[in-house]
Amino acid sequence: MSTARSSIIELKNYALQSGYSALLQGIELSVDSGESLGVVGPAGSGKSLLLKVISQSIWDRNISGLESPIQSGECKVFGDVFSDKKPSSASLS
Repeated sequence: MSTARSSIIELKNYALQSGYSALLQGIELSVDSGESLGVVGPAGSGKSLLLKVISQSIWDRNISGLESPIQSGECKVFGDVFSDKKPSSASLS
């Protein structure tokens, strides 16, 4: 008997921009229940920014000075969609 796995983190075609600078481009990611995620890369490659997107703390400070620095795509965490709107404090608790 197989157990159905559900994604706890899912990013689809995610892009983040500040002014004319692309900070993240075309991120595709899926982490299922029971899996681990490791983020490795050189300094300045966006590792911390990616983790801030996933944890939704990107909204702690507005990177671009715009309403939303998200250029495209969506991020789902435990099924809750986080796209171009600031998440409510209720969804973070």
